[in-house]
Amino acid sequence: MERDQPLLRSQRLRLVNHQGDALRLGMNWTEEDLGKPQVLVDSAYGTGHPGTFHFRELIEEVSNGVYEAGGKPGVFTVSDICTGSSRPPTA
Repeated sequence: MERDQPLLRSQRLRLVNHQGDALRLGMNWTEEDLGKPQVLVDSAYGTGHPGTFHFRELIEEVSNGVYEAGGKPGVFTVSDICTGSSRPPTA
């Protein structure tokens, strides 16, 4: 990253949250990873129903794209519950 560009939010947070570096290093991040732009990749992958089962490959592709662009992805998984499963039955 060039010096005249402003710091990204993930980089600014490192200036005030030093504990975050130690936590990330404990999750197999490298020292180099800590300085990269951090990109949260939101995933609804799951095996609860077929509507999200194919997301695993998509999340891997997105994460690879973040790596290739010089960033560090962090995958965050949310529930894959299907609306058909969560709606109450109708009369």
